[in-house]
Amino acid sequence: MCSVPAGDSIGISGHSSRGVPTRAPTGQGARRRILIAFTTCLTLLWAPWEVWAQARSGPQGEQPEGRTGAAEEAAARRDPATARTRVDQRFKYRELGDDRYSAVATSRLDTTFPLPDGWLMALRFDMPLALTDRSGPDNPDGDDVLGAGDFLSQFFLIAPSPGATRRFRLGAGAQFIWPTASRDETGSGKYQVAPSAFGIYYTPGLGKGSFAGLILRDFVSYAGDEDRRDIHELSVQPALNVNLPGGWYLSSFPDIRINWKDDAKVFVPLNLEVGKFVGRDVLTSVQVDVPVVNDYDLYEWQVELRVGFYF
Repeated sequence: MCSVPAGDSIGISGHSSRGVPTRAPTGQGARRRILIAFTTCLTLLWAPWEVWAQARSGPQGEQPEGRTGAAEEAAARRDPATARTRVDQRFKYRELGDDRYSAVATSRLDTTFPLPDGWLMALRFDMPLALTDRSGPDNPDGDDVLGAGDFLSQFFLIAPSPGATRRFRLGAGAQFIWPTASRDETGSGKYQVAPSAFGIYYTPGLGKGSFAGLILRDFVSYAGDEDRRDIHELSVQPALNVNLPGGWYLSSFPDIRINWKDDAKVFVPLNLEVGKFVGRDVLTSVQVDVPVVNDYDLYEWQVELRVGFYF
């Protein structure tokens, strides 16, 4: 597996374990090398799985016995309320402003378990590795440093679809962020909990498996390093996913933030993701975010590449 040091998708900072800084090329040269590494890794990961997927599919138009068409199966697996187990490798590059950057490589596991009466339990776990030149107590000169990020865990209880049309899905749960970062610059230094809820409405008129919805999370820090800032941010994510022929899809999940600890300042990005299923078991995608309202600075722009494997 390609390994790209990367920046902070979950929170910035960490606890007081001190690591030896890993030096990297600075300035624009470092950024170019990181972006080239992202693209190279996506290509190297995608190509062999494309060959493998085509080999599994058999001759053109032939489906393995007992399997549905690739487009229908892809639509079902993109459904966040029913998808089974997926392992992602995500690579995110973020411009922070003031000529600073972060990059993050995140290993992520999503899985669901059936419960009685049509209920589901959905679990998620993220472990990031961060590279950044953000300054901080560990890095007063703003050198390029490498370190582990904050571990994330999440659970959702998902209710069965009500009514005969089965077009709605509701869920509630919580996300937890643990201050496991090895450097102050790569994690938040805070234990956080985010009570969460979502609703999905399936829109077959936009394509089988397409949906619109809303995800709400309220991040609150409750313990951790007293010298780090307290956190209370509301995340509002309108969601739209449109499945297209041939295993392609378009989606938009902008992560709108309201910072209650900073006079309720608002951050609103434009978000677009383009993805494709390679066969039935591999998902590749590219996501871009650019803020349109930036009352408090999270980033100037970011891009994320993903390869996901379904089981």
